[in-house]
Amino acid sequence: MEYQQNQAHVQAFLVDAAFDRLSKNQQEHAQRILQQVNQLMADRHQLDDCHWTGAALAAVLDHELYQDGQAPYRQVISTIPVLKAYQKFLKVEHVKELAQVMDEHRKTMQANWKAAADQPATGKAPREWTPENYLAWQKTMVAVAPKAALLKNIEGLDETDEQYLIDEFLTLMNQEAHQWPDGWTFEALQQVLGMTMPLDPHIKPYQIIKIVALFDAFFDYLHQQGDLNDDQYAIAKRTLLHMQPAQEALASLDRKDRLTQLVLSLAQAEGVDINDRETAQKWMVTHRTLLTSFVGTIMHPWRDYDAREQNNEMVKRVAEKRTASQTPAAKTVKGNMEEGAMKIAQYQVHGQHLEMDDVIKDAVRDTLQEFMDEALEGHYDDVAWVGEDLVVTDIMGEKVGSASPIHASFIEDFKADADELVLRLEQQAAQIVGGR
Repeated sequence: MEYQQNQAHVQAFLVDAAFDRLSKNQQEHAQRILQQVNQLMADRHQLDDCHWTGAALAAVLDHELYQDGQAPYRQVISTIPVLKAYQKFLKVEHVKELAQVMDEHRKTMQANWKAAADQPATGKAPREWTPENYLAWQKTMVAVAPKAALLKNIEGLDETDEQYLIDEFLTLMNQEAHQWPDGWTFEALQQVLGMTMPLDPHIKPYQIIKIVALFDAFFDYLHQQGDLNDDQYAIAKRTLLHMQPAQEALASLDRKDRLTQLVLSLAQAEGVDINDRETAQKWMVTHRTLLTSFVGTIMHPWRDYDAREQNNEMVKRVAEKRTASQTPAAKTVKGNMEEGAMKIAQYQVHGQHLEMDDVIKDAVRDTLQEFMDEALEGHYDDVAWVGEDLVVTDIMGEKVGSASPIHASFIEDFKADADELVLRLEQQAAQIVGGR
């Protein structure tokens, strides 16, 4: 089963019309409900959110969910409406069967919660989680864990490497979970270790390859220290199963290609034949919300870094433009015009007619496309004509920017001052990339 899409599905649901139709109380508790149920389905039944069974759902509602009585009453009464709306949103084939199971087991779930909530508190009070307590614990782990015998013999990593990776992991888990290790979910661990960490702008390929080995030992250490109980330890260790080949594949790619590979992995998990380019692109267009949520989630920790890098690149290019007599961009647009002249000649040979204005439009569009490809270090966005404007769309088909002429059309801009037009297109490409 594929679990990595669970969180993306939840995020997409939270911005869908199906979520808007829930009551205010149900909306308030929806994310927590879905996280808890998805975690139980993954941990106890090895099912992702598109493959729940009636038997597994009955077991979760009757024997696994809210057994400690800690959930607030308003969350408990919101559970069934939220789960029904979520499964309907996912368009699972047996949604009616699951809805019937929910109705049949609603009272048992609520009765079990009430019985647990009415029990007097016993045993040792849990350690209070606060940001300050967690950061103090994290600082200790980063300093002490790499010196432990369990982590001393990770081939290919020295103590500095281990400190860097452990510190990053604990920081990211803090952002995802806001809990002690005993509260970490399978989905959050899988996302951080398998997706977010490999996208770190500063991580080295050899460090990506060693993530599985290092955290296999680190989870042993946390279990030994009492920071992971037996159940959570088993969940953490299971996160690492079958992860190594994927990490090695990601380590062999540059950072942008790693993101592309993760997007393709999501599509594949959704049943898409990623070897069929047309099918894959069509799926991406029809699942924009899911893809936007997925990419935004795994890239969020690095957003500030990427924005700074794009702005620095824009400043660098402006400086180069001021000192160069003829930029590569100017050569590019001339090349596009020369290709256009050849195209006119070829059409004439075959008895066909092609207007020079059409050639200019193609050259202007191709020039902005090349600037976008250069800024993104690859063809990720598409440039197309919409009326007299050039509109840029991303890999999901979402509009991310546009360029407009200063005269009636870009043809007139070109004829008035081709060099100024080239410079303006380059600046607009930089602004579109830097403004994300």
